[in-house]
Amino acid sequence: MIEVLNGSSNPEIPTEDVVRMMDTVLENNTISFNDGHFVQTEGTAIGFHLGMNYASTYLGAWEEELFKRSYRKPLVYFRFVDDVWGLWTHGEDALLDFHTKGNQINPRIKLELRYSTEQL
Repeated sequence: MIEVLNGSSNPEIPTEDVVRMMDTVLENNTISFNDGHFVQTEGTAIGFHLGMNYASTYLGAWEEELFKRSYRKPLVYFRFVDDVWGLWTHGEDALLDFHTKGNQINPRIKLELRYSTEQL
């Protein structure tokens, strides 16, 4: 995350301050469930405004790492937050290898692979 923020072309707020603010928000993310109140200690709540930005930024860096590790890449690749759609032209074995590489980057991120050799 810090690398992405440092890459900003016009950093009006210093990276350290942005990280401190994000940490404060993420560390004090509370939820209510069954008449109880809890602090969410992992991830962000669904619908949480910072959650989508955080996920998109993190997964952008995650994608860069995946493409660095992979000799073969999708012909077409689109991502919306954490959903990906693409076209693969290198055969099924290479696709399974690409999927395995993606699952090795972060143990908390597990990809589900759904594909067809017959239709889009």
